[in-house]
Amino acid sequence: MTSTDNSNLFGYLFEQANAVQRTSEAFWKNEAVQRLITSGEKYDVSLIFQFDSDSILGLAQHVGASIILFSPVGASVTSRYVGNPNLACYTCPFNLLAADVRTFLGRLMTATMNCFFYLEELFIIHPFQQNLLRKYLPESPALGEILRNVSLVLLNSHFSVESPRPHVPNMVQIGGFHTEDLGKLPVDIQEYLDSAKEGAVLFSFGTNLKLAALDQDKLQVILRGLGKISPMKVLFKSDIQLVDVPENVIVRQWLPQSEVLAHPNVKLFISHGGLGGTTEAVYHGVPMLGIPFFADQKANILTTSEAGYTVPLNYDEMTQKSFDKALQEVLTDPKYTNNVKKYSSLLRNQPIKPLDHAIWWVEHIIQYKGGNHLKNIGIDLSCGRAYDPQKAALKEAANNEKDDTVAIALDYTQNQPLSLIPVQEVFY
Repeated sequence: MTSTDNSNLFGYLFEQANAVQRTSEAFWKNEAVQRLITSGEKYDVSLIFQFDSDSILGLAQHVGASIILFSPVGASVTSRYVGNPNLACYTCPFNLLAADVRTFLGRLMTATMNCFFYLEELFIIHPFQQNLLRKYLPESPALGEILRNVSLVLLNSHFSVESPRPHVPNMVQIGGFHTEDLGKLPVDIQEYLDSAKEGAVLFSFGTNLKLAALDQDKLQVILRGLGKISPMKVLFKSDIQLVDVPENVIVRQWLPQSEVLAHPNVKLFISHGGLGGTTEAVYHGVPMLGIPFFADQKANILTTSEAGYTVPLNYDEMTQKSFDKALQEVLTDPKYTNNVKKYSSLLRNQPIKPLDHAIWWVEHIIQYKGGNHLKNIGIDLSCGRAYDPQKAALKEAANNEKDDTVAIALDYTQNQPLSLIPVQEVFY
């Protein structure tokens, strides 16, 4: 297995688009969905996990429900539903691109990715989803009209785990909502961590990334490195049977990740950089060693490493020496723990708990039968009008003028005074 880099990212995106199309078709064929369509039942609100399957929003419209979207990766792909400002050179859809937007190359790469997503959505995803809507709900309004009726977007994000950015009123951050109510650790895990007087390490690559897909030599690099930190103890989540497991490592097919990270003896989280696990690590104040592979993982690890509580490690270039060095760096340099404690405080110190915040907003949408009072005019503007308002306004003014000159402030980027210039010199 190799991590997804920029060279094969477009192939990965086409695979994802095909997967979304298959799951969307399967959704509409589901017997429970078909029964709901013909039942005549009505609902107050529909909470939808959004991932390019826009036709599903038509079902919410069909049952009379106000539409609330939940975005697992922050605002990057849901801004369009509520007219949220989303600069093409700054925010990459799904946070797929780990680019430094402070550089020209980083902004160019991010803008290119946004253009690609816009074209993919316009010519591939949107037509397919519209056809599904016509097939299963032939009396439904057009998909574009439905998308403009989204009342609220709930974001699994917070400025402690992603870079700060603007949000319109009906786009609400609830990052950390799943970290608050902890269950009890299994007795054997509790006793194991309690006995870790020198500290413990959690290794987990989440649920979607299977260790069976990793190269065996890379997996052995990780295991050998963890064996070297004894007497520290290690909890290792694995979906496969491992060989040559060091004595200080115990392996489990499943671990209650947030509960483990909450234990005071856990000193390090070795992670692939998924947003859920990253949020849990920040909430519980545990620094990370990040080995990202695909999707938003590289961007998440880049953000957290810049914040000073993660050491990033490139999987494809990982050697025994580089892994051991990264491991020792996080464990021995207190700055990583100090930094993550700061961001943990930011995530915890909120005026209202994230889950309570989400509940308040859902009830608000139900009370007012939608979110029309929260919508901004941006949802009715085309991309060109929304992001180049000066040019759009002047073009419109020029079309209404009998002569070919208009007065404009030229050019605010060069501090030039007001001038009368031919419109053709500006636009054509």
